[in-house]
Amino acid sequence: MTQVTVFQPSRALLAKAAVAAAAGAAALATIGSYGNDDQWSHVPFLIGIAVVVSAFVFGLLVPRALRAIDNGAPSATRWILGHGVAAVMLLVVFWTGAELIVGTAAILLALTGRRRATGSGTPYRVTLWLAGSAMALSVIWTVVSAAALGK
Repeated sequence: MTQVTVFQPSRALLAKAAVAAAAGAAALATIGSYGNDDQWSHVPFLIGIAVVVSAFVFGLLVPRALRAIDNGAPSATRWILGHGVAAVMLLVVFWTGAELIVGTAAILLALTGRRRATGSGTPYRVTLWLAGSAMALSVIWTVVSAAALGK
């Protein structure tokens, strides 16, 4: 009998993902402010938002979602899809970088859930698509708007 190895994110991986997501959000805030002298004063505030959102998402929401996935709870799919949908909805405030943070969490949860699932993989593919699209659109939108507003 062969033993199946299941991907289970460790605390170290969650911490690395949280730091990387917050750094990406901080980079977006900096890029979005480039060339516009009025917005440079907002960058420290936006970086603070990125740190708080990252700590909240990866310190509270992701561990709860991982517990639901581990227990095979019916709410596991809702946690995963919820993060993906939230990443898309956060595009409204793309300059904060929050969609990068939530999108990173959604991708991590979708990969974990897909590897543990026995049924349909559709919710996981949808979440990967939603989160990936939100993150890509956020980066493109920020870079294009910074280039258009730059001096």
